[in-house]
Amino acid sequence: MRFPSVNYFLCCFSLETGGKFLGWFGAVGATLLVIPTLIIFGVATYNFEFFLNATQNVKLIDNPIMSSNSQTFVTTTLFLVFIYCAISLYASVELIKGVQNRSSRQLRPYMILVGIEVILVLLQIIHFTWVAFLQTLLGLIINGYIFICLHSLWEQFRDEAMRGHNRQYQKGTMMMKV
Repeated sequence: MRFPSVNYFLCCFSLETGGKFLGWFGAVGATLLVIPTLIIFGVATYNFEFFLNATQNVKLIDNPIMSSNSQTFVTTTLFLVFIYCAISLYASVELIKGVQNRSSRQLRPYMILVGIEVILVLLQIIHFTWVAFLQTLLGLIINGYIFICLHSLWEQFRDEAMRGHNRQYQKGTMMMKV
């Protein structure tokens, strides 16, 4: 059974354009998410009382997980969000460079990130409510389509590299026979 593939991104754009769009969208999104995460991380780490007063309307304090050691929980969560943003930024930049260089190797970090996102979206179904089910279904459709587009682009670049390598090998062989 062959993995599904597409020839166009969103039915009318080339896969290269789609790869650049996803790369830039991911890079801008990660950058915009990293800035408030660092600000909140700084406030939560150095002035936790202010953070608790600011979040009382959100009812974080009533959460049983937050009652035991809330500062550790909040700072760890924010640190994990920061790490995710950094990895997402790296993968997005590699995707942009990979499309420009037509390198299948540079597409892999973003493909792995999207694969992890698909798994995380599937884990949302544990909290079975209709809203969670619809969010999970929508997330699977979007991330699945993005993965299929990236895999198609990856195959295209890999095949181009293989054909280029075979041409060089054939030229070398032909030169040896002459």
